[in-house]
Order: sequence, then structure tokens, then C-alpha cells
Amino acid sequence: MPNRCLYATTFKDFLEQERLAVLGALHSNYHGDSLTTTDETWMGEIDILQQVLIPWKNESAQVIFEYEIPRLGKRIDVVLLLRGIIFCLEFKVGQKDVIQAYVEYVLKDYVKPMGVATYQQIQNRLKELLPPEDEIKRLME
Repeated sequence: MPNRCLYATTFKDFLEQERLAVLGALHSNYHGDSLTTTDETWMGEIDILQQVLIPWKNESAQVIFEYEIPRLGKRIDVVLLLRGIIFCLEFKVGQKDVIQAYVEYVLKDYVKPMGVATYQQIQNRLKELLPPEDEIKRLME
């Protein structure tokens, strides 16, 4: 994925890297001005993901930071590719409340087809691939 993201690797490699090494990789690929708030946000994302992805360390899975959405000029904070499912994560590190504007921002642009294909939800298949909902909630605490 050259030039389409700032950082991409396997779950295993991501979990074995020091958090400052991941931050350094993000910086080396970032073309804008890196602000203190940007660093704090990235560090928060790294810390959260290095905790919650541990159960899937040995999966054939990818973590991608700051993926650029074609033709929209926006980036998805983190994309996880796991068990044939694409998870798009939009972080609001430090935010305690769900703010309607954040939800609308994510839903407004991220649900548009990207021009390659339109995907339909297959709920039963997803339930087979993912751990039980209770376990996911426990891991996210």
C-alpha cells in the first residue's frame, strides 16, 4: 500500500514493536506538521490497540494507520484486516462522551462505496468469524 497509509504491518509485528517505534514510523511517513495533539492521539491509539489486539496476535491479520480514502481526501484512523473482515476505526482519544457530530462524520463519508465493489452485510457469517459479543466487550474495556 505505498503512499496510501502511514503505517501497515501484521498484528504480530505491531504487538512486538515498542510504541515509540510505531510513532516514529508514523512520523517518517507523515507529510504534514506533526503537532503535540497528533502525537498524543497516535500514542493513545497505539496503546489501546496494543492491548486489545493481543488475542489475535497469531492471526494472519493486518493493522493499518491513517489509510487514505481514494477520491475523498480523508483518512481512516485505523483499518484492521482480520478473518476476511475490514474494520474501520475512527478514534476520539480522550473523549468520554459520544458526540453526535462525530457519529455523523463517520457515517457520512465512510459508508460510501469506493468504486471497486459494493459489499452487503452477511450477519450470520460475521457471527461465525468473530468471538462472542460479551468477549469483545470485555476486551474493549
